[in-house]
Amino acid sequence: MSVRPANAQSYNPNFAVDTAANHVHGHGWPGGVPVTLTIDDPSTGASPDYADTQTSVAEGEDTVVRFWPGEVFEIQPGHLVTLSDGSLIKQHTVTSLSVTGFNGYQDRIWGMAKPGTLVVIKLRWDMSIIRYETAGATGNWLADFSIAGDEPGEDKLYDFDVDTWLMVYQEDNDGDRTQIDWRMPFPDFQVRLTQNIIEAHKFPMSYLVTLSIDDPATGAGPDFSTSVDPEPC
Repeated sequence: MSVRPANAQSYNPNFAVDTAANHVHGHGWPGGVPVTLTIDDPSTGASPDYADTQTSVAEGEDTVVRFWPGEVFEIQPGHLVTLSDGSLIKQHTVTSLSVTGFNGYQDRIWGMAKPGTLVVIKLRWDMSIIRYETAGATGNWLADFSIAGDEPGEDKLYDFDVDTWLMVYQEDNDGDRTQIDWRMPFPDFQVRLTQNIIEAHKFPMSYLVTLSIDDPATGAGPDFSTSVDPEPC
Protein backbone atom coordinates (compact mmCIF):
# COMPACT_ATOMS: atom_id res chain seq x y z
CA MET A 1 0.00 0.00 0.00
CA SER A 2 1.18 3.53 -0.74
CA VAL A 3 -0.23 6.88 0.39
CA ARG A 4 0.83 10.09 -1.40
CA PRO A 5 -0.38 13.65 -0.73
CA ALA A 6 -1.80 15.42 -3.78
CA ASN A 7 1.17 17.78 -4.01
CA ALA A 8 3.84 15.08 -3.56
CA GLN A 9 6.60 14.63 -6.14
CA SER A 10 5.86 11.86 -8.63
CA TYR A 11 8.28 8.99 -7.98
CA ASN A 12 7.66 5.31 -7.41
CA PRO A 13 9.95 3.70 -4.82
CA ASN A 14 9.64 0.14 -3.58
CA PHE A 15 11.28 -1.99 -0.93
CA ALA A 16 12.09 -5.59 -0.09
CA VAL A 17 12.03 -7.22 3.35
CA ASP A 18 14.60 -10.02 3.58
CA THR A 19 13.57 -12.10 6.58
CA ALA A 20 16.57 -14.44 6.24
CA ALA A 21 19.06 -11.56 6.48
CA ASN A 22 16.84 -9.40 8.76
CA HIS A 23 17.23 -6.56 6.30
CA VAL A 24 15.03 -3.95 4.58
CA HIS A 25 16.28 -2.58 1.27
CA GLY A 26 14.51 0.31 -0.53
CA HIS A 27 14.90 1.62 -4.08
CA GLY A 28 13.77 4.69 -5.95
CA TRP A 29 13.54 7.45 -3.34
CA PRO A 30 15.16 10.75 -4.33
CA GLY A 31 18.83 10.87 -3.33
CA GLY A 32 19.75 12.51 -0.04
CA VAL A 33 16.27 12.16 1.46
CA PRO A 34 15.78 10.84 5.03
CA VAL A 35 13.57 7.73 4.92
CA THR A 36 12.00 6.36 8.10
CA LEU A 37 11.37 2.67 8.67
CA THR A 38 8.80 1.48 11.21
CA ILE A 39 7.88 -2.12 11.98
CA ASP A 40 4.73 -3.04 13.87
CA ASP A 41 4.08 -6.43 15.44
CA PRO A 42 0.28 -6.72 15.73
CA SER A 43 0.64 -9.15 18.65
CA THR A 44 2.20 -6.52 20.91
CA GLY A 45 0.79 -3.34 22.39
CA ALA A 46 3.67 -1.21 21.12
CA SER A 47 3.29 0.79 17.92
CA PRO A 48 5.71 0.78 16.32
CA ASP A 49 7.89 -1.97 17.79
CA TYR A 50 10.95 -0.77 15.87
CA ALA A 51 11.93 2.46 14.08
CA ASP A 52 14.99 3.78 12.28
CA THR A 53 15.82 6.59 9.84
CA GLN A 54 18.45 6.39 7.08
CA THR A 55 19.29 8.68 4.17
CA SER A 56 18.87 7.44 0.60
CA VAL A 57 22.08 7.41 -1.44
CA ALA A 58 22.82 7.17 -5.15
CA GLU A 59 24.17 3.88 -6.47
CA GLY A 60 24.69 3.99 -10.22
CA GLU A 61 21.37 4.88 -11.84
CA ASP A 62 19.41 3.97 -8.71
CA THR A 63 19.01 5.40 -5.21
CA VAL A 64 18.90 3.02 -2.27
CA VAL A 65 18.24 3.05 1.43
CA ARG A 66 19.13 0.15 3.73
CA PHE A 67 18.06 -0.81 7.22
CA TRP A 68 19.69 -3.48 9.40
CA PRO A 69 17.84 -4.06 12.70
CA GLY A 70 20.52 -6.56 13.71
CA GLU A 71 20.06 -8.18 17.09
CA VAL A 72 17.82 -5.34 18.30
CA PHE A 73 14.73 -6.55 16.44
CA GLU A 74 13.93 -9.66 14.38
CA ILE A 75 11.52 -9.23 11.47
CA GLN A 76 8.84 -11.93 11.39
CA PRO A 77 5.90 -12.93 9.15
CA GLY A 78 2.83 -10.82 9.89
CA HIS A 79 4.80 -7.70 10.80
CA LEU A 80 3.68 -4.49 9.08
CA VAL A 81 6.71 -2.72 7.57
CA THR A 82 6.37 0.97 6.64
CA LEU A 83 8.80 3.24 4.80
CA SER A 84 8.13 6.97 4.52
CA ASP A 85 10.05 10.07 3.42
CA GLY A 86 7.40 12.47 4.75
CA SER A 87 5.70 12.77 1.35
CA LEU A 88 5.10 9.15 0.44
CA ILE A 89 4.18 6.22 2.68
CA LYS A 90 4.70 2.62 1.54
CA GLN A 91 3.64 -0.46 3.50
CA HIS A 92 4.04 -4.22 3.25
CA THR A 93 2.94 -7.07 5.50
CA VAL A 94 5.71 -9.67 5.74
CA THR A 95 4.68 -13.07 4.38
CA SER A 96 5.63 -16.54 5.64
CA LEU A 97 7.92 -17.23 2.67
CA SER A 98 10.92 -19.50 3.32
CA VAL A 99 13.54 -21.52 1.44
CA THR A 100 13.98 -24.95 3.01
CA GLY A 101 16.20 -26.87 0.59
CA PHE A 102 17.81 -27.28 -2.81
CA ASN A 103 19.39 -29.87 -5.09
CA GLY A 104 22.35 -28.46 -6.97
CA TYR A 105 22.65 -31.52 -9.20
CA GLN A 106 19.03 -31.34 -10.33
CA ASP A 107 18.87 -27.50 -10.41
CA ARG A 108 15.94 -27.36 -8.01
CA ILE A 109 15.08 -25.16 -5.04
CA TRP A 110 12.06 -25.40 -2.73
CA GLY A 111 10.43 -23.95 0.35
CA MET A 112 7.21 -22.92 2.09
CA ALA A 113 4.65 -20.14 1.71
CA LYS A 114 0.98 -19.54 2.47
CA PRO A 115 -1.06 -22.12 0.50
CA GLY A 116 -2.31 -20.78 -2.82
CA THR A 117 0.07 -17.79 -2.96
CA LEU A 118 2.50 -17.03 -5.77
CA VAL A 119 6.26 -17.34 -5.29
CA VAL A 120 8.66 -15.81 -7.84
CA ILE A 121 12.17 -17.27 -8.22
CA LYS A 122 14.51 -15.19 -10.36
CA LEU A 123 18.24 -15.35 -11.17
CA ARG A 124 20.01 -12.28 -9.78
CA TRP A 125 22.43 -11.87 -12.71
CA ASP A 126 19.95 -12.63 -15.51
CA MET A 127 16.40 -11.71 -14.55
CA SER A 128 14.98 -13.30 -17.69
CA ILE A 129 15.64 -16.68 -16.03
CA ILE A 130 12.56 -16.99 -13.84
CA ARG A 131 10.01 -19.41 -12.41
CA TYR A 132 6.52 -18.68 -11.06
CA GLU A 133 5.33 -21.25 -8.52
CA THR A 134 2.13 -21.44 -6.50
CA ALA A 135 2.37 -22.90 -3.01
CA GLY A 136 0.33 -26.07 -2.71
CA ALA A 137 -2.33 -27.04 -0.18
CA THR A 138 0.33 -27.75 2.47
CA GLY A 139 2.34 -24.62 1.61
CA ASN A 140 5.10 -26.38 -0.33
CA TRP A 141 6.57 -24.85 -3.49
CA LEU A 142 9.33 -26.12 -5.80
CA ALA A 143 11.13 -24.47 -8.73
CA ASP A 144 12.91 -26.65 -11.30
CA PHE A 145 15.39 -24.85 -13.57
CA SER A 146 16.46 -28.04 -15.38
CA ILE A 147 13.29 -27.99 -17.49
CA ALA A 148 11.15 -25.26 -19.02
CA GLY A 149 8.20 -24.13 -16.94
CA ASP A 150 4.56 -24.02 -18.00
CA GLU A 151 4.16 -20.23 -17.69
CA PRO A 152 5.12 -17.55 -20.27
CA GLY A 153 8.75 -16.50 -19.81
CA GLU A 154 9.78 -19.75 -18.08
CA ASP A 155 11.51 -21.21 -21.14
CA LYS A 156 15.14 -20.60 -20.09
CA LEU A 157 17.03 -23.33 -18.21
CA TYR A 158 19.81 -22.77 -15.68
CA ASP A 159 22.58 -25.01 -14.34
CA PHE A 160 23.22 -24.32 -10.63
CA ASP A 161 26.87 -23.61 -9.74
CA VAL A 162 28.83 -21.87 -6.98
CA ASP A 163 27.90 -18.44 -8.39
CA THR A 164 24.14 -19.08 -8.33
CA TRP A 165 22.24 -16.21 -6.70
CA LEU A 166 18.46 -16.40 -6.71
CA MET A 167 15.92 -13.83 -5.57
CA VAL A 168 12.92 -15.64 -4.07
CA TYR A 169 10.04 -13.28 -3.34
CA GLN A 170 6.34 -12.58 -2.91
CA GLU A 171 5.23 -9.17 -4.14
CA ASP A 172 2.19 -7.16 -3.09
CA ASN A 173 0.02 -5.06 -5.41
CA ASP A 174 2.20 -2.00 -4.86
CA GLY A 175 5.54 -3.58 -5.80
CA ASP A 176 6.88 -4.11 -2.27
CA ARG A 177 7.89 -7.62 -1.31
CA THR A 178 9.04 -10.24 1.12
CA GLN A 179 12.28 -11.50 -0.40
CA ILE A 180 14.98 -14.05 0.35
CA ASP A 181 18.32 -13.66 -1.43
CA TRP A 182 19.53 -17.26 -1.72
CA ARG A 183 23.09 -18.06 -2.79
CA MET A 184 24.71 -21.40 -3.51
CA PRO A 185 27.18 -22.31 -0.75
CA PHE A 186 30.77 -21.37 -1.68
CA PRO A 187 32.94 -24.04 -0.01
CA ASP A 188 36.62 -23.87 0.85
CA PHE A 189 39.21 -26.15 2.48
CA GLN A 190 42.49 -25.97 4.36
CA VAL A 191 45.50 -28.31 4.23
CA ARG A 192 47.28 -28.48 7.59
CA LEU A 193 50.66 -29.98 6.79
CA THR A 194 52.01 -30.28 10.32
CA GLN A 195 48.85 -32.09 11.48
CA ASN A 196 48.23 -34.10 8.30
CA ILE A 197 44.64 -32.82 8.26
CA ILE A 198 42.43 -31.48 5.49
CA GLU A 199 39.48 -29.45 6.79
CA ALA A 200 36.63 -28.31 4.51
CA HIS A 201 33.95 -25.72 5.22
CA LYS A 202 30.58 -24.62 3.74
CA PHE A 203 29.84 -27.74 1.72
CA PRO A 204 26.05 -28.21 1.67
CA MET A 205 24.49 -30.94 3.77
CA SER A 206 23.33 -34.16 2.07
CA TYR A 207 25.99 -33.95 -0.64
CA LEU A 208 28.77 -36.53 -0.53
CA VAL A 209 32.20 -34.83 -0.69
CA THR A 210 35.10 -36.75 -2.23
CA LEU A 211 38.72 -35.97 -1.37
CA SER A 212 41.48 -37.03 -3.77
CA ILE A 213 45.23 -36.54 -3.25
CA ASP A 214 47.70 -37.05 -6.06
CA ASP A 215 51.48 -37.28 -5.69
CA PRO A 216 52.94 -36.30 -9.09
CA ALA A 217 56.09 -38.31 -8.27
CA THR A 218 54.14 -41.56 -8.47
CA GLY A 219 52.18 -42.89 -11.38
CA ALA A 220 49.14 -43.75 -9.28
CA GLY A 221 46.97 -40.60 -9.61
CA PRO A 222 45.25 -40.34 -7.20
CA ASP A 223 47.30 -41.86 -4.44
CA PHE A 224 44.55 -41.45 -1.84
CA SER A 225 40.78 -40.97 -2.05
CA THR A 226 37.89 -40.97 0.40
CA SER A 227 34.29 -39.67 0.57
CA VAL A 228 32.44 -38.22 3.57
CA ASP A 229 29.10 -36.59 4.34
CA PRO A 230 29.34 -32.96 5.59
CA GLU A 231 28.46 -32.49 9.24
CA PRO A 232 27.18 -29.38 11.04
CA CYS A 233 29.73 -27.57 13.17
